[in-house]
Amino acid sequence: YLALDTLEGDISVKIKRKGQGKLYYLLRMFYPWRRPEKPVDAGIGIKKRILTLDGEEPEEIESGRVYVVELTVEVPDERVWVVINDPLPAGFEVVPRWSRIESKDVKKWRMWMRHEVYFDRVIAYARHLSRGVYVLRYPVRAIVPGKFSLPPTLVQEMYTPSVFGRTEGRMIEVKEGI
Repeated sequence: YLALDTLEGDISVKIKRKGQGKLYYLLRMFYPWRRPEKPVDAGIGIKKRILTLDGEEPEEIESGRVYVVELTVEVPDERVWVVINDPLPAGFEVVPRWSRIESKDVKKWRMWMRHEVYFDRVIAYARHLSRGVYVLRYPVRAIVPGKFSLPPTLVQEMYTPSVFGRTEGRMIEVKEGI
């Protein structure tokens, strides 16, 4: 990884091949999310809410308390090899010893064949999703008070990335709590 802000002047990338074989490459650019974005539904819809343990929308979020992230995925047509990438805002952590994503419908839970928990995001994968609505939940703890960016959550077909959905990006405030 290379921090572009440490470089001066114009930046170019040159990819060369040695030998006679075919050259395969993947070039990606990651950058911090800085401004609110509007939600997008390009074949898959997604909504994200942060709720209390009772399933209510909190009036304010307090540090030290546990909340539930709820992701609602709307699939209008059959989809294959779907991935959800749900970034956490700074100041939050997934509750330790978290064992699985919960879903309202056990049958629909089985669709999500794998999930990965990182310090800054949760990723869930499904091999096949039939038409319908899927609700996934996982617990998080607000650990630090402050104002933080809540980056957009992305859902997409891995091998057809033009079929995707994205939540809005916004700011979130965590108040001093317990």
